[in-house]
Parts: sequence; structure tokens; C-alpha cells
Amino acid sequence: MVEYFHKIQGHIGQKQTALHYSQNYYTPNQNEIIHEAVHNCSTCLQAKRVRCKKIDYPNISWYRLAEEILEEYNSTIHTVTGYTPYFLLFAEERYNDYLREPIEDIESYRSDAFVKSSMDHKRNQLYYDKRRKNWQFSIGDWVYAKIADDLNRNKLDPRYEGPFEIINRCSDVIYVLNVAGNEVTSHIENMKPLNTRTGYRGYTIIDDESIESDDE
Repeated sequence: MVEYFHKIQGHIGQKQTALHYSQNYYTPNQNEIIHEAVHNCSTCLQAKRVRCKKIDYPNISWYRLAEEILEEYNSTIHTVTGYTPYFLLFAEERYNDYLREPIEDIESYRSDAFVKSSMDHKRNQLYYDKRRKNWQFSIGDWVYAKIADDLNRNKLDPRYEGPFEIINRCSDVIYVLNVAGNEVTSHIENMKPLNTRTGYRGYTIIDDESIESDDE
């Protein structure tokens, strides 16, 4: 029962398996049974193989090592689809002698992987949309914006600078800001209203409405 539950849950770790299993079932000594089932799961062992494998030749070039890492990655089961990229492409498992022969109905496996991948994308989209705030700005509004590239900023540098005035609106998501007399185009994802917390040098402007919106 534990092995089947661990499989249908997507081969999650021991703690997550124990948590979800205890919410639905009860088995005497279930912690020991779950520990043994997860650590002896062939699918989980195969997924961990690439992390536990030692380098046979420490002096191997990075180019050759990158090729081997790519091969190991393509032979590792994907947590979302439940299949390896190698299997979905060639219809056989590279390190499984029982599946060395090509499978005729590979399209059914590919369809299953596509459905699982689409469901995972929808879950991520729901999570993103739930946290996203649909801000809209007008010409003349003052906003904070991310101007510097993330690659060119230090760890403790402020993420937002400003405030800057919006001097033009190209679309619902593209705006033109007045930055020290220069016109800088910015995406709405890189902008925040003036009355929000920014962490910019410890300076913030907060009113009652912004506090209520942040609590929501």
C-alpha cells in the first residue's frame, strides 16, 4: 500500500510521503515502512544516481564531463512527467535492460507526459497569478523601477530605484520613464507604485490603502 501511494504521489521524498500518507491512512509502524519503501524505490534510486555518481577520471576535461552530465540528465526520470527524456525520444530506457527494446505505443507515453507537463504549467500559473498584482499606470504617475541589470548589481544593492515619472505609455505593459532627464523604457513587471514598500535605501512611502492591499 505504501509503495503504491508513494508512486501515485510522484515519488516525493520521505517526509512528504509520510505527511500525505498520515492524512489519509494509518498503518502500524508506518514511519519505518515508509522509510524502507522510499529508500528501496527503484525509481527514486535512479533519480538520485546522477547526484551520487563519482567522477571516474578527476582530470577529465569540462567539455567531456559536460557531455556525460547531459547523458545522465537525459537518463534521469523527470519529476513532473514521470519519464526520462531519453525514453520519450527513443522509446527505450538507456540503463534498463528490460526496456531496451523499442516500445511500439510510445505516443501514448508522450501524450501522458504532455498532459502531466501541461497540468504542472497550469499549477505554476495559478500560483503566479494568485500573487501577482494587476497594476495599471497613467502618464504623470510616479513609480519605483528596476533600472540596473541584475547581473550588474551587488547582493545588498536595492532592487528598485526612483521614484521616476511616467512620461509615455506605449501599451498596457510598456511605459517610458524620465530617469535623470533620459527616456528609459520599462516593463510593468519591473515597476511599483509610489505608495508601496520598496526597500530603496530604507525610504518608503506608505498610506493606509497600501497597507490594506498588502495585507490582502
